[in-house]
Amino acid sequence: MRKLLETFGKKKLSEITGRDIERYMQSRRKEGKQPATVNREFALLRHMLRKAVEWDYLSVSPARTVKPFKESPGRVRYLSDSERERLLDACSGMLKAVVLTALLTGMRKGELQGLTWDDVDFERREITLKRTKNNEVRVIPISKDLLPVLHRLHNERLYSHYVFSKPDGRPYGNWRKAFKTACRQTGIKDFRFHDLRHTFASYLAMAGHSAFTIQRLMGHKTIAMAQRYTHLSQAHIRAAVDQIGAKVVQSEEGLDGQSRKASNINAPVAQKDRASDF
Repeated sequence: MRKLLETFGKKKLSEITGRDIERYMQSRRKEGKQPATVNREFALLRHMLRKAVEWDYLSVSPARTVKPFKESPGRVRYLSDSERERLLDACSGMLKAVVLTALLTGMRKGELQGLTWDDVDFERREITLKRTKNNEVRVIPISKDLLPVLHRLHNERLYSHYVFSKPDGRPYGNWRKAFKTACRQTGIKDFRFHDLRHTFASYLAMAGHSAFTIQRLMGHKTIAMAQRYTHLSQAHIRAAVDQIGAKVVQSEEGLDGQSRKASNINAPVAQKDRASDF
C-alpha cells in the first residue's frame, strides 16, 4: 500500500494510465519482488480504480488492459512421517497443542491465534471460524485425535477466552521462535509454520480425498487453489503401484491353483495367444 501511495498518491485519477501501472509493476519486479507480491498490489490498485468507475469518478479503468504477471504454482512443503514424529517430540506444552491443531485442521496462523472457546462446539465436534482470510465462515470437524487435546486445554484454561493462551489468559500467539528452534533441533530444514497447513492438505490428498474436499476444509475460494496440494510423495506412489502389483500376482496365482513368479507374467505364451481362446 505504501509503494502504491508513493507512486500514485499525488496523481489525479484521470492522469493514471495503463502504461503507468505497467511501469510500476516492472519497477517492483526489478526491486526483487516476486510476481505474486506485485500481482497482489496490482489487484488492490485495480479494485480502487474499479470503484472509481462505479462511483463515476472515472469513465473507464486504466487497469482494464493491464495483465498480471504469471505466477508459479507456489511452494508446497509437507512433513514426512519421520519429520512429523520428530517435530512433535520436540514440541511441548502450548506449542505442541498449537502444532497438533494445525496439523489436524489446516488452520492458518491467524485463525489459530484468534481462536476462542466460543468457536469450539464440543457436542457437535466442530470448530466454526468466523474471522477467515476470505471473510467467509468455515466449519472444520474436530477429529477424534484432536478432541482430547482441546478438552485438556479447556480444563487447564477455564478462565481464558482464547483456546491457545498464556497462564495469565492472554492469547499465546508469538510462537515463531519456539517453532524454529524445534525444527532446528530435529534437523527439519526449509519448513515454516504455514507449511503445517500444506501438510494437512497433502495428507488429505495422499489419503485419496478429492480436491473438492480439500477446498472445503482449507477454505479456498476456488478448486484450482486446492489442486496445487494434490501432489503425492514418491513413496506414496510406489506403495500404490506395489499394491496393484501384489493384487495382479495374487490373482494370477489363483487362476490355475499354483504359484507363479512375477517374472512369469510377461513370459511369451506358447503356440498361440491366450486372447484367441475367447
